[in-house]
Amino acid sequence: MVTSGNTFSRPDERDATWTFASDASSIPGVRKAVRDELAAWGLRSIAADAELLVSEVVTNAVQHAQGPYRCSVWLTGAFLRFEVEDRTAAPPLLRDAGFDAERGRGLRVLDAIACCWGSEDSPLGKIVWFELLAGAGL
Repeated sequence: MVTSGNTFSRPDERDATWTFASDASSIPGVRKAVRDELAAWGLRSIAADAELLVSEVVTNAVQHAQGPYRCSVWLTGAFLRFEVEDRTAAPPLLRDAGFDAERGRGLRVLDAIACCWGSEDSPLGKIVWFELLAGAGL
């Protein structure tokens, strides 16, 4: 991990942002950072889904972009949102992986589990994001 930070903007909004080196060895650190943050926020019930989806979008950033990438997670109301910003403008493409393909299923997993997901342009390249329902009563 290159840098980390944690801020609490309002009582109903929690957020954290980290920047990681673009290397496959950074991916476990992203998962741990998200897992620890969700535990601190009392969201262990969605941590496994969040970690899986974080792994998918971060792996894409590491494989397809150059330079460091930024990860952010925040909670507002009943939704948890995760973003990864990388340095390539090419949007993610939802593909059909062949039966024997070793890669290419990550966005299908994202599509199946997340409430919603997408990508948008950013000054550095693009942001890929997803949201999960964090639960009622938050």
